[in-house]
Amino acid sequence: MRIWNVASLQLETLYEIGRACAHTHTVGDMLRVILSVLMGTFGATRGIGFAGDAEGRLQAVSSRGLSGDDDLSERALAQAYLLGGGGESWQATAGMEVCLPFRIDASTHGAVALGPRLTGALYTADDRTLLETIVANALPHLHEMKLLHALQLTADELRRKVQALAVANEIALGGAARPTARRLHRFLLEWIASALDAAEIALGLVAGGCWRVAARYAGRLDPATDPQTVEPESEVLVRLAAPEWSVDAGREMVVPVRYGAELIGAIWLRREPRARRFDGDDRALLEFLANQVAIVLENSRLVEGFLAQRQEQFRLRGMLEQYLAPTVAERLIAGSTRPALEGTRLPVSVLMVDMRGSTELINRVDPEVMVRLLNQYLGRMTDILFDHEGTIDKFEGDAVLGFFGAPEAHDDDPLRAVGAAAAMQRAFASLLAEWRRQYGLSEALGIGVGIATGEVVVGNIGSAKRLEHTVIGAAVNLAACLTARAPAGTILLDGPTGTP
Repeated sequence: MRIWNVASLQLETLYEIGRACAHTHTVGDMLRVILSVLMGTFGATRGIGFAGDAEGRLQAVSSRGLSGDDDLSERALAQAYLLGGGGESWQATAGMEVCLPFRIDASTHGAVALGPRLTGALYTADDRTLLETIVANALPHLHEMKLLHALQLTADELRRKVQALAVANEIALGGAARPTARRLHRFLLEWIASALDAAEIALGLVAGGCWRVAARYAGRLDPATDPQTVEPESEVLVRLAAPEWSVDAGREMVVPVRYGAELIGAIWLRREPRARRFDGDDRALLEFLANQVAIVLENSRLVEGFLAQRQEQFRLRGMLEQYLAPTVAERLIAGSTRPALEGTRLPVSVLMVDMRGSTELINRVDPEVMVRLLNQYLGRMTDILFDHEGTIDKFEGDAVLGFFGAPEAHDDDPLRAVGAAAAMQRAFASLLAEWRRQYGLSEALGIGVGIATGEVVVGNIGSAKRLEHTVIGAAVNLAACLTARAPAGTILLDGPTGTP
């Protein structure tokens, strides 16, 4: 039998530990190596090695030969020692015969302890000296491993932050492109699933207390070939409606999506059974991305509301500009002018213009030409009315009825009406000169204008299927009578219009 002395045993043990530690990368791996070599060298039946802080937070723990629930026992024993329960009483409780404490740095300490030997022999002073030397020689390696572990944690944290910022940037850019809601939801889920390595993900939105699955994405699942791998929508809805819910030992996760204090939805995702479990870092990343999603969704809602409002304004403007001057229509939409309510009695100046000798147009030109000439004439009359901020009431054949004073009233509405009538006469004279050159029409063709001022009722007249915004009152009838009596090229006014 070969006899080993203390020096040769020390060198052999240190060599074995050094060779094994060269391939380790964490404090936990080193503790496993040290414990395994020491137990083999001294023939111990059980052993434990651990490192942590004074508050009992474990950085690494490794044990062999403990009875009962190994995971629970080793952690309980290690934490009891770290919290100040070391010494003979701790050794007795742990079933250890020798304990070698160590300190890696100011905040981390621990111990390596061995139980009874298989031979039943006691640990000698030389054995303890050897153990102390082995542990002392291992401390530089443990310190280096802790520094590497801290650097790795820092690098991982930096990587997660960079990843989170990159995904948040992509989410912001995707939202800025103003895609449809469906595309936006799919885009958000694809990026989050990629960032968190999720096999399946869903976005739920809540409105009025009612939840709905707005979008789902199964990036690593194929419902067509393996439908059992995809969660039924009813199950996903149950999970989404209970934010902060989690299940299946970290394989699923749900976080709420809040904009300020308002809960607008939730994100649910899950990993495949063989994938890594979700941890606190994953939840922190998902919560960060959920905040970005909330901002994007709220901005999208605001943009959609703004666009819908603008579309409604365009529609309303187009409708109003059919009988109002564009400037008046704009003020109505902006709210600076209050429109007249149905059946409102208002003082207005009513203007009516009618063509004289229009029968000649029918007899001298083709119907297609007649329509073109009428459109030119009515277009000029409308433009002039709008230029003076008047309102179109209606077209009756070749007659135009307009009024001044509603929906926007001015102190000089009668003068505006007279100014518009004079401009109409000049514009028609120019038109007539052009028509005579093209079609040889006679000079008998012209327009007569009548203006009357007084109170009328402004409102909508008609049925539920067709309404007409018009004016009704004596002033309207008087304007029509004056127009009928006005010869071509003349303007007839009533008393209130002529003496404002």
